[in-house]
Amino acid sequence: MQPFSLAGGHPDVVLVGLALLTIEFGRESALIPALIIAPFYDAASGFPIGTSILPFAAVVYLAGIGERTLFGARLGWPLFMAFIATIVAGLITAVELALLGWNLPWTATVLRVILPSALLNGVLMLLMYLPTEYLRERRVLHLS
Repeated sequence: MQPFSLAGGHPDVVLVGLALLTIEFGRESALIPALIIAPFYDAASGFPIGTSILPFAAVVYLAGIGERTLFGARLGWPLFMAFIATIVAGLITAVELALLGWNLPWTATVLRVILPSALLNGVLMLLMYLPTEYLRERRVLHLS
C-alpha cells in the first residue's frame, strides 16, 4: 500500500528525481543514471525489464529543455515539467505494455492513473525542488 495516492495514481520519486537532476545539472548528468536505474525500477514495479528505459530517456530529454541556463531557478518550470514528464512517461509505458500484449483499459489508465500521478508528481517536485534550490543557492553564496 502506498502512503500517498490520488485515485489510482502514486507519486514517482525516481521520475521526479530524474527530472530534477536534469534541470539542475543537464542532460548529460542525468542520462546515465536514468539508464542504470531503469532495470531496477522495472524489477521493483513488476514491469518487463527494459520497459522504463524509453520513458526515462524521454523525461531526461524533456526536462533538458529547461536546463538552468534557459529558465534559471524559476519554480514554475520544474512543476510544469514534473506534470508533463509524468504524462509522457506514462503514455510511453502504456504503449510499450500494450505492444507487449498487456490488456490496458486506456481511458481508465489515463484518467485514474496517469493524470493523478502527474498531479502528485507536481507536488512532489515542489517538495524536492525547494530544498535543492535552497542548498544550491547557499552553496553558491558560501563559495563566493
